Amino acid sequence: MKNSLKKLTALMLSAVLLASVTIVSAAEPAQAPQHPLVQNSLLEADGSVDLNADEIQPRFAIFTHVTVGITPTNRVIRYQATAECLPHTSNCGITGSLQRWNGSSWVEFRSWEVSKDSAIATLDKYVSVPAGDYCGVAYFSATFGEKTEFTQLATAKKTVS
Repeated sequence: MKNSLKKLTALMLSAVLLASVTIVSAAEPAQAPQHPLVQNSLLEADGSVDLNADEIQPRFAIFTHVTVGITPTNRVIRYQATAECLPHTSNCGITGSLQRWNGSSWVEFRSWEVSKDSAIATLDKYVSVPAGDYCGVAYFSATFGEKTEFTQLATAKKTVS
């Protein structure tokens, strides 16, 4: 009777261990979450952001149009950002960042800055990247007279394989 009980216990323990190993091996790799700056309601169908003045929140007076987007093609990502401001705006600028998911957080992969003493600032960059999840982030700034405004936006993540 004791031997039967020991064999039954060993068999049940083996079954539990086998099931837990099977579950662990069948788990999918962790997916990168959205960047914290992503606002789903602002995303276009392609995952980019394209806003006119009346759509920018909080409501801004200097910016008339802002866009940011990334387009992966094979192992190259095109990063584009534009800020359009009122005429006679000084220091219309963009700090753009291509960010990569490292498994636990979003980290800057590449960054660029442009500041123009005009009403329009643009960034258009091509970057070779390894496989992974990426998103574009843009920090916009503009000064008109004594008033300076800032806003920030992020794209949906795109996977490069």
